[in-house]
Amino acid sequence: VLLAVTRNITERKQAEQELRMVRERLQHLMASSPAVIYSAKISGDYGATYVSENILEQLGYEPREFLDDPGFWVAHIHPDDKSRVLANLSSLFQEGHYIDEYRFLRKDGTYRWMHDRATLGRDQDGNPLEIIGSWIDITERKLAEQTLQESEARFRQIAETIEEVIWSADPAIDKMLYISPAYERVWGRTCASLYEHPKSFIDSIHPDDRERVLAD
Repeated sequence: VLLAVTRNITERKQAEQELRMVRERLQHLMASSPAVIYSAKISGDYGATYVSENILEQLGYEPREFLDDPGFWVAHIHPDDKSRVLANLSSLFQEGHYIDEYRFLRKDGTYRWMHDRATLGRDQDGNPLEIIGSWIDITERKLAEQTLQESEARFRQIAETIEEVIWSADPAIDKMLYISPAYERVWGRTCASLYEHPKSFIDSIHPDDRERVLAD
């Protein structure tokens, strides 16, 4: 006697296919995104439990290098940033979210600035389960900021040593943006007074010249 049972599994197969497609889309998005997605433990060295594949392009490491060594992340933070970064993690457990910027050692031996944003994953009872976050390389932005700061420092060094008065103002909002110290020597007025009242210098102009100067 041959007995057979048949069952319609079309819906299950369709669900499996849809799930597979969702996973493929998600994998594609994570691979093409500039952000590295990760999850990590909530204690110890905060060892990674997941790292997206694009970590290889970003920092030169395979995801397994993070996963196989629980102390990998901490060990590769720049020594000058490490204590601050670990101390700032307390906000994650107090507020449920965390944002920081620090240098991380790339596999080629160079350091890259990373913007780290994380949230605390919890279970249905509110107990912490894992850290879920993303990394974005912001090295170019940091270098641009450093260049700007150095340029501003050079400008101030020059402006504060010459005898000529250098100033910058925004007439649209009637605000003095910068006035060099020479203003106090040349005009006999404090820089603070000009910042507070941008048009106060007019009082020092000779009455016969005032109208012409303001017209110019």
